[in-house]
Amino acid sequence: MLPHSRHRRQLLVAAVLAPLALSALADDPRRLHEAVRRGEVLPLETIREHALRHFGGRLIEVELDRGRHGIRYEIDLLLEDGRKLELEYDARTGALLKVEGHQLETVFGRGGRPLP
Repeated sequence: MLPHSRHRRQLLVAAVLAPLALSALADDPRRLHEAVRRGEVLPLETIREHALRHFGGRLIEVELDRGRHGIRYEIDLLLEDGRKLELEYDARTGALLKVEGHQLETVFGRGGRPLP
């Protein structure tokens, strides 16, 4: 195959895969910044504010992860009593997807919602 044809094929593959570009955000901070600017992904600050307002504690770690279900913010909080709380948010919608930690009944009220 000639180099010219190979280059054209690479461009075609790139054009076909362009809608999947968001899945690579976790690997490139510049692409993440652009996606936030375009409104395709929520800024970390929005997610951080929600987590601290609803769960309290102190932010100790944040990861941006991509998986087969999309891009996720994974946030670890250190609660005042020393327990670690792990939260997972959908990066596009801000929906809280998962809460993990020891003795969650002391974090959640009877209705399953975070205590104020």
